[in-house]
Amino acid sequence: MTFAEGSKLYEIGDYAFETTVITEIELPSSLRKIGRNAFYSCYFLNTVHLPEGLTELSAYIFYACGNLKNINLPSTLKTIGDYAFASCGVEVLEFPAGLETIGDYAFSGAPIRTFTAPAGLVTIGRGTFVASGITQAHLNDGLKTIGLRLSPRPT
Repeated sequence: MTFAEGSKLYEIGDYAFETTVITEIELPSSLRKIGRNAFYSCYFLNTVHLPEGLTELSAYIFYACGNLKNINLPSTLKTIGDYAFASCGVEVLEFPAGLETIGDYAFSGAPIRTFTAPAGLVTIGRGTFVASGITQAHLNDGLKTIGLRLSPRPT
């Protein structure tokens, strides 16, 4: 899925593409917000192109996207929300230097193998790598909290 050149799309709402069969999406450079569960359980989604300017990946955004292998994280990203990549297929991610927060269970059940904390990361939420494929983690000296509950349990 692609958007028209010059698209003015600013926001994608909660649940917008939940359980659809899209395989690839290139989001427009005008996009600044993507709601919770926007791509929840899009099992066939393989490739996502995120635009610069995006600062947050909302909770459950790519939850259960089992075939998601190719995704870029923009340099402007500050926050990865709770369960954002849980139970998805991502194995490799390059984290931007300005990333500050990774939410609860963000990569639980994902096959991600290594994690290198970027310089700006200060918080890693509870259960972030539970049941994941993680074999190596390199943490930075600015990290302040690991494993504290950042938000209430989902209802």
